[in-house]
Amino acid sequence: MKIGIIGSKWRTEFAGDIFSRLGILSGITGGMENLTVACDIKPGEGACLADFVKNGGNLILLRPEPELLHLFGKPLPYTHSFPLVCLRGNKFPFSFLQVFPNIILIEPENVEITGTFALDLSVNRENRTSRYPAIAWRQFGNGKIGMFFYDIISTILVLQQGREFFASGYDFPPRRYDGAYRAKFLAEEVLDSRLSRVPQAHAHELILLEICRQLAAPASPLPRIWYYPWPNTTVLLLSGDSDGLDPKNLESAWTKVTGWGGSYTQFLMINDLKPFSRNALAEWKDRNIDFGLHYFAGLNPSSGEMTDHFREASELFSEKGLPFVSCRGHSLIWVGWDEQIKIMSEMGMLRSSNLLTWEWGVTQGLPYRLYTKTGSSKVYEIQVFSSDDVTLFDKSGLLPMRPDEALIRMSGALDSMKDLFYQPLNPIFHPTYFTNHPMDTSGWLEGIIHHARSNNIPIMNHAQFFNWWHRRSQAHIICNISGNKVLLEGRRNADGTAIALPEYWNGRKIRCAGKCLAGTGEIIVPIEKQTEVSYEEEL
Repeated sequence: MKIGIIGSKWRTEFAGDIFSRLGILSGITGGMENLTVACDIKPGEGACLADFVKNGGNLILLRPEPELLHLFGKPLPYTHSFPLVCLRGNKFPFSFLQVFPNIILIEPENVEITGTFALDLSVNRENRTSRYPAIAWRQFGNGKIGMFFYDIISTILVLQQGREFFASGYDFPPRRYDGAYRAKFLAEEVLDSRLSRVPQAHAHELILLEICRQLAAPASPLPRIWYYPWPNTTVLLLSGDSDGLDPKNLESAWTKVTGWGGSYTQFLMINDLKPFSRNALAEWKDRNIDFGLHYFAGLNPSSGEMTDHFREASELFSEKGLPFVSCRGHSLIWVGWDEQIKIMSEMGMLRSSNLLTWEWGVTQGLPYRLYTKTGSSKVYEIQVFSSDDVTLFDKSGLLPMRPDEALIRMSGALDSMKDLFYQPLNPIFHPTYFTNHPMDTSGWLEGIIHHARSNNIPIMNHAQFFNWWHRRSQAHIICNISGNKVLLEGRRNADGTAIALPEYWNGRKIRCAGKCLAGTGEIIVPIEKQTEVSYEEEL
């Protein structure tokens, strides 16, 4: 079946990115389909959409739409900025997620509720969860309709990129003693640290997937291309920033990482790259060392100063025979809210990787396109899970850890990604700390590489992972459904891919030789030239 996405330009782009990241095999169109996702609607369209559902169509509204609220219950004459949604059931490894206005409250009538708004986490048996639905769906006439009573697109955008008024040049810029303006501060007063272990933006996408499958039944279980090569469920991504380290110690660091069995992306400052020859860099690339720019144009650079810095770096990378496609800011310095994105796009950048919060964790561990106010850019962000300097030293307001404790905790975090959250683990390991520093992280880095290899978790640098991610996006897999059987056929770029299907569909349980995903209620199966999956009644 096809999925139609309708609404205004940037919102439909954003929704399209969500469905692409989820890997849903259904063809995506810009018109009305049997399953239609409305990112927003125009005044007066509500009645036509209600008729569409009544006559057998299926519709999901990604924000509360006043013209259709009456189908779900009676709207309250006021609203409240509830900060959380509490999800019902135990299908996912999370129960609370943050949400952001605009929120509309209703007294529900004849609906299936997926989650309700909450004031806070409950304590001492004092309930803090409301009865007002945050996500609900229902049968209406011959079709089904679902609604998010908060704006899921805006919520995911804020969880991934923060808010502009905490950026440099806006209303509430960060007040640091040295004057630096950091990307981290875009999430100021956004992220609830109690939820740092939950990849919240990704979790909202899984809720959307669940609603889509509820409304797509019985026509399709909505198979989707899995995030990783079969049979993997996470990947360890290793990288670090040069920060003025000399060539001898940089090469010592690369020798250590490759000797331990790792791949690594080295983000290099301009002056740190200059001493290396083209041939030396090419040899290191052959040994799984990838290179990107570690940009630094000053503590509070203007857009022009940042652009000039990127232009100088681009010329140097070209001279050294390196692709100029990947970057990370020194000290997380970021110009404006979307100004930095525009600069990176204009200078040919395709990948960025920054820290959004001091706590260990990500809001979205998978790659996502960065957005400006006019729409999507060419730049994909892959969030940093943790940084060794933030972990080890008293610089973040969090209690510092020793490297041996950090290894124990990170090994557990990698296991959680493998078994529950299915996000890449993307920590920063600065080379200075595992070459010639009193706070030696060699045991930590070698230990996490050993833990990954012992658990058959792939270790990649950023270039290797994005090569896979691009190939995944180009995979051509045909899905045909006949009765209770799903036939999958890999046509192009399908080698090594896997398909995720719900464990249950139309009251039947999947029968196949696959791998169970405890965190999503799905089964992944490898794609061969032809793969058949059946759903059978349980005995």
